[in-house]
Amino acid sequence: MQYQQEYVEGHISVLTQRILGWDMADVDDLFYQLMAMKHLLHLQGKNLSVHDVVDLSKLPQLKVRGVYLAKKLNELCSYPVWALDKSGFCLVENDVDVVPLDSIIDEIGDPALNKYLIPDIKLQRVKQITGER
Repeated sequence: MQYQQEYVEGHISVLTQRILGWDMADVDDLFYQLMAMKHLLHLQGKNLSVHDVVDLSKLPQLKVRGVYLAKKLNELCSYPVWALDKSGFCLVENDVDVVPLDSIIDEIGDPALNKYLIPDIKLQRVKQITGER
C-alpha cells in the first residue's frame, strides 16, 4: 500500500509539472491531463480537487497584441476561463470543460472583443492547417 501511495504521489508531481508547462497547442491535451490528475487524486483518497493541487490561474497564456486572452475573457465571463489554445478552444469552469472561443464571444456579446480576437485566432488556425510558421 505504501508503494502505491508513493507511486501516485510521484505521478501527481510529474503531472503537475506537465500541466503547468502546457504548450498551448491543444486544450484537449490539457483537459486529459487534468482528468488524469483528478483520477490520481481519487486514488490517493485525500478528498482533494485538481484546484487544491494545481493553480490553474498559472497556466501558460496565449498573448495577442499584448493581451493575455484567457485572462481578458475571464474578466468578461460569468465563469472561469482557465486557458485558450492556438486553435480557438478554451478550458473553462471549475469542474473543467472545453468549449470553442466562438461560443464564449457569442455569450459575452461584445462586438469589439469579437473583432479583436477572432482574426488572430483564425490566422492561427490557417497557419496550423497549412503548416505555415
